[in-house]
Amino acid sequence: MILLNPMTILKETDIKPGDTVIDYGSGSGHWSIFAGKLVGAEGKVFAIKNNIEILKMLVKVADISNVHNIEIEEIDFEKEKSKIFEPADMVLVLNILYSIKNRDFFINNVAEFVKPTGELLFVDWDPERKEFGPRTGKRISKEEIIKKFQKIGFVLNREIEAGWNHYGLIFKHKPKKEDANVGKK
Repeated sequence: MILLNPMTILKETDIKPGDTVIDYGSGSGHWSIFAGKLVGAEGKVFAIKNNIEILKMLVKVADISNVHNIEIEEIDFEKEKSKIFEPADMVLVLNILYSIKNRDFFINNVAEFVKPTGELLFVDWDPERKEFGPRTGKRISKEEIIKKFQKIGFVLNREIEAGWNHYGLIFKHKPKKEDANVGKK
């Protein structure tokens, strides 16, 4: 059984050639590599993780996979903000929030990277599915995540299929009032 299929899920997003993607909490880098393939040579992927050895391994695997558009950064998610100053067309937050103690700090940090026209893909463990993954008490529900992102100015754009034990949400910035009134008289 495949728990998550990165390419299938990423193809449900609006990632396209030339985009900038930030994989915030990149893990072993599988998602970064697939995102690197989708954005192509003219795009860029930033993989951010709290373990430099895993990031170095990601670069080697990406190189073997002929993906040469990934940059890496090591940070402590609980205490530091990323030093990347490039806003992203897509920010990926995948299977990490259950392990973060200061969730509001983390969510605020990742949200800062989303371009005004960009999106954020959030995939995490479904608290209702208990067959695999972290303890249920560490998981966060879709409803709670939606509230946390709404609180900082995002709206749920759509839900996507993310596999048996996960849920997938795509957020975008809440339209500004003047944007909402465009075309109305």
